[in-house]
Amino acid sequence: MNHSPIARSWRTRALVLLCLTTLLALIRHNTSSALTNPQDETEVCSQVRADLFRAAGAFSYLHPQSDVIATARISGHNQRRVEVDWQLYSGDGFWMRDIRAFETQTFAVRYIPTAAEFLNGGFLAVAGCLGDTNVIELWELPVPKVQQDPATGEVQLTPGARKSVRLIYRSSTGSSEGTRGFARRMIWNRGKPRALFCLFSETSDIFEVTWPETLALGTTTVIVSKSDYPELAINNYDSVHGGDHVSEGFVYQLARAGSLDLVPSLVMIDANRDGVIDIITLLDAAGYDALELRDVSRWSEYAGLDTPW
Repeated sequence: MNHSPIARSWRTRALVLLCLTTLLALIRHNTSSALTNPQDETEVCSQVRADLFRAAGAFSYLHPQSDVIATARISGHNQRRVEVDWQLYSGDGFWMRDIRAFETQTFAVRYIPTAAEFLNGGFLAVAGCLGDTNVIELWELPVPKVQQDPATGEVQLTPGARKSVRLIYRSSTGSSEGTRGFARRMIWNRGKPRALFCLFSETSDIFEVTWPETLALGTTTVIVSKSDYPELAINNYDSVHGGDHVSEGFVYQLARAGSLDLVPSLVMIDANRDGVIDIITLLDAAGYDALELRDVSRWSEYAGLDTPW
């Protein structure tokens, strides 16, 4: 049967429209899958392992005079949020005190978080990976207001809104920095106003990330090399902690969680508290005791993840 030119024209248009509709649907489906499937992104993020998503961050005296201590936690494998627990303590001493009030803030992030660490003055460093990009952000978090009910005496914490978010580090797979992978552990350098010690996922070296007061990105420097300390590669340290020791200065410790007697810790000491590491040494349990590093009364401030004691 012969069709008129008008009929053939409409059939052609309908066929073209059907093809275009199918093509657009496929594009939408593929684009949506690429953006929403966390497994795809996790694979790009250097196969982030589930054990890197356990609790991260550290106890930190943000304002000792108010007795408020904060802990940053990464919530579960592949969940894009960071939780900050605010705790108001009472009692004497840093270690043995009672919790008077407790409040949690939850922050959604666009990347997969891999580490978090508090710095002085209410700042929180949060690291993560997004596709082939690894980042470290600096958040400013105000200390919650402490309010007491005059009738009942009950104390409550009221957290404030996050004041600012600043990008201080970024690397991509195609760059030389990108070969380090993502930041898996961070320690605040207490002797400098804007510095972190970082352990990355794809290298055993210890880096220092420093950033200026301006909004420019920070720079990285190798502080301890695995060529000088092969133990960095052999021991795969996963426990990091640091603080102000009354006689030794600022002390930073890298260890295997719970195995101090089996695997010596790598300890960095800033004896004069100027932000520059003066001593790097390997210590077993006897070495810890000789420096009184396991005596809690000798620390005026301490923060860490998985203390090996």
